[in-house]
Amino acid sequence: MPRYALGCIKDPYDHRDYPMASFLRAAPLAESLDHSGALPPIFDQGPAGTCVACATAYYDKTFQKGMEHHWPLTEAQHQFSPLYIYSQRRKQPADQGMTIREAMKIIQEQGVCSLACMPYDA
Repeated sequence: MPRYALGCIKDPYDHRDYPMASFLRAAPLAESLDHSGALPPIFDQGPAGTCVACATAYYDKTFQKGMEHHWPLTEAQHQFSPLYIYSQRRKQPADQGMTIREAMKIIQEQGVCSLACMPYDA
């Protein structure tokens, strides 16, 4: 089994999507920006194809809520569980990954529990 799996499935075309280029031109962007101090510790997804769940729940949602509530992101109760998101994906063969749209829809519609409630063992 490989050390790391690639589980990001390309989102199918959706006519409701907006091209990002029009939004990115709306305001000047800083030449560089470093949020590394506001991110949780590096997460090892292991050999499972959970990269999308890790990116959306563990990194993105944890970062957003950490900034909002000024949480210390070294504690599991302030980190969000990629396993929860991955377990809620539509029925697919084991470890086939998921789309970013699917993960974000789960977070929007259901929310996501903390890593303390649903731990992830790589």
